Amino acid sequence: MEERNSYFTSAPFKFIVEGQPFYAHSGLIAHVSKPLDRLINLEMKEKQQGYAVLEDVTAATFDRFLEWASKGHYTPPLPSEDLKCEEETEDHSERKSEELVPERVDNTVEETNPRPRTPPVIQAFGVQPAEPVPEMVVTDEERIDNGWGGFGPSLGSKKGKKKPWKTSSLGNEESTSRRRENMREAFHSRRPVVGRSHINIPSPRKNLNKSENYTEVFLCHARLYVFADLHDIQELKVLVLDELRALLAIFDLYQERTGDVVSLLRYAYASSGQSSSGESLRGILTEFVGIEMDVLMRDREFREAMLENGGDMLEDFMSVVMKRIRP
Repeated sequence: MEERNSYFTSAPFKFIVEGQPFYAHSGLIAHVSKPLDRLINLEMKEKQQGYAVLEDVTAATFDRFLEWASKGHYTPPLPSEDLKCEEETEDHSERKSEELVPERVDNTVEETNPRPRTPPVIQAFGVQPAEPVPEMVVTDEERIDNGWGGFGPSLGSKKGKKKPWKTSSLGNEESTSRRRENMREAFHSRRPVVGRSHINIPSPRKNLNKSENYTEVFLCHARLYVFADLHDIQELKVLVLDELRALLAIFDLYQERTGDVVSLLRYAYASSGQSSSGESLRGILTEFVGIEMDVLMRDREFREAMLENGGDMLEDFMSVVMKRIRP
């Protein structure tokens, strides 16, 4: 008779996550994670009582971990429907005819110090304002609050002398746009590390319209990555990064959906670190931000998030800014 060391003949072990019991073959869990192996087989308390309580993971994430351990892939949730976004779209359509009627503008009062309609940082990234931006002169007092939370191009001189600032000095629009497209092509062309065909990994679902909320879809990948990183499950980390990159590569970032990406960024920077070798969750998100910064920089929550967690996101953001605006 052939002797085989099958993971599925090992005794089941019970994990309790968020009050829910999960049963998994101890041999299978021990094979994919050394820390969980120690928890099952070496920790005296858990070994004697026959179960372990995990506090560092959600039930949904642990369920996807067990699915991956047995099948080689996991199933993300479907996006939810943002009814508020649909209502705003309908209201916008109703008001569209009214907006076609121009308002009368009183031109008797002249502005003494006109400001650009589009923030300087956005102009540097190749986003053009609705109309030409005039040259402006700014003093130190005005520079204290430039509307960008303290980051962005410095306006005015340190001594308070008035100096002209021209938008043409912020970089060439054509070359900036070309560098952006090069970044997009590089992001999209990366081949997955894990072969999809031999284990029938489903392709990610592309968003169809701006009312589809992808927050939980993004977070399911990020939470699974953090769990895999914590428990030293390298194969799962690689797969998660493949799946997240493939999803972001086909994701249409509507202005109404920037909050989905901001939620992902906030979780990633609060829960994970930068890898010393190979790809990391933060690394992939930094690449994506570099491609979509034109849209993201218009979002107030995104600008606020960059200053959280010690400014790590801002540091990564500025590094990708340099790739966009420098030859």
